[in-house]
Amino acid sequence: MSTLKADTIVAADGTSPVTLTKQSAAKAFSNFNASTSTSRSSFNVSSLDDDGTGLFGVNLASSMNDANYCISGGTGSSGSDVRHIEFAGNNLSPTAPTTTAYPVKTANAAGNGLVDILYAMSKVHGDLA
Repeated sequence: MSTLKADTIVAADGTSPVTLTKQSAAKAFSNFNASTSTSRSSFNVSSLDDDGTGLFGVNLASSMNDANYCISGGTGSSGSDVRHIEFAGNNLSPTAPTTTAYPVKTANAAGNGLVDILYAMSKVHGDLA
């Protein structure tokens, strides 16, 4: 068995960071407080848009190859009610994912409408441009 130990991995030119264009790793993730639109942690995310109660836009720092990437995520709150997260556009959030951003909608699963929740988390899989 071999062990690879490294402090830094760089591209073939010796200075550029290695890109994840052809690997299965997540190409972006976001963990934010939807109540305050404050990012806790992220990767390949340049900013968040607060588009109203329960409506957000996640802007990517590096573009995806096309708008047909996979987005998944989850939510959490300090209350006892169940919350959920959606990514596709609809009549409340008419935008669809693009190569540079995707919509996030957080709602109460009991059908009580859109809500700003404590934890909104998402990740993106697909190819970078």
